[in-house]
Amino acid sequence: MLRIKELQEQVKQLLDEKGFRYDKGVFWEKIALTHTEISELADVIKKQGYDAREKIAEEIADIIIRAMNFGLMFDIDVEEAIKKKMEFNFTRPRKYNTYEGKSDNGV
Repeated sequence: MLRIKELQEQVKQLLDEKGFRYDKGVFWEKIALTHTEISELADVIKKQGYDAREKIAEEIADIIIRAMNFGLMFDIDVEEAIKKKMEFNFTRPRKYNTYEGKSDNGV
């Protein structure tokens, strides 16, 4: 099984081999490209519907790969960050940060 840390290293290798930057100087470019991938996912759903699983999976993969760029950019172990965030999220109330569940501060 591929671990997130290994995936992050593979993304780094791909970016290096293909000549793409992942330093802070391209932060806004990477943000825009991430938005593009999310929009492409929405477009697949709009045009092909929820059953276009292969294309949906491809777009989700693109989003995750783009997100890995930010981990590289800020020298963050994405796997560890996800573990910590999931541990925190499990301590939160039901439907946190929604209208139905309100926010963490009770509002």
